[in-house]
Amino acid sequence: MQMKPKIVLLDLTKQPCDIFTDIFTQCGYHVLSSQSLVDVSSWFTSHSISYFVVNVNLPHPSLLKQIHSVAIKHSLPVVMFAKSSDKSLTEQAIQSGINALVVDGFDVNRLRHVMDIAKARFDETQRLNNELQKLKFQLAERKTMDKAKGILMKQRAIDEITATELIRKMALDRNQNLTEVARSIVDVDELLI
Repeated sequence: MQMKPKIVLLDLTKQPCDIFTDIFTQCGYHVLSSQSLVDVSSWFTSHSISYFVVNVNLPHPSLLKQIHSVAIKHSLPVVMFAKSSDKSLTEQAIQSGINALVVDGFDVNRLRHVMDIAKARFDETQRLNNELQKLKFQLAERKTMDKAKGILMKQRAIDEITATELIRKMALDRNQNLTEVARSIVDVDELLI
């Protein structure tokens, strides 16, 4: 038997109703419902949560900041249903890590689709963030390598090709990768300054 995806439903409307919870339950979700962000924080660590769903009249900036910290800390898709919004709040919502924002409408027939879109956007954002981190790491490695080559070129009066080959030889001799050798060269040079 397949486990139902668990969602934390934070209902911050002035008149929360059980219909919202019932609809999610009927659509195959296990719902943990609350009317306070403080109350739900423990659920993220004690349960395997699949989605964070927020129902609100009008999203305000302080709420969006709180949602952003939850989204970052627990790394899960966030769906917001709002009675109303404006362009700047919509932009802030997206920047806050909300993967799907539905304004002034809750269609039971589209609920699964909205949740799927939120999951797909979340996965794509995660993929892009991972790619960005990988590129930043590669750039940092490249900078270290270039700096090490520059140090060797200056110290030994050699050209860039020779400096690169020297780093490769040192890496083979020491059984290290190129970045480790380059970092060692830079570290030693910084110590001698």
